[in-house]
Amino acid sequence: MNLLGENMKLDAVDLRILDAIQRDGRITKLALAEKVGLSPTPCWMRLQKLEKSGIVSGYHGASQPQEDRACPPPC
Repeated sequence: MNLLGENMKLDAVDLRILDAIQRDGRITKLALAEKVGLSPTPCWMRLQKLEKSGIVSGYHGASQPQEDRACPPPC
């Protein structure tokens, strides 16, 4: 495994995959493939390559701090 993608060259498709999963980490593999213009199997293989290299290290959810969330009445 490369340390954080050392020696790994990213092409335009890899960058589109990274952009898509950064925008929506819960995107389905089929939707991701359609979004980046690949069929599902090559897209999945590229995503696995990005994961194994450490460029993609996980998928995380984020939430707003309590004070920033809309509060239903009576707040």
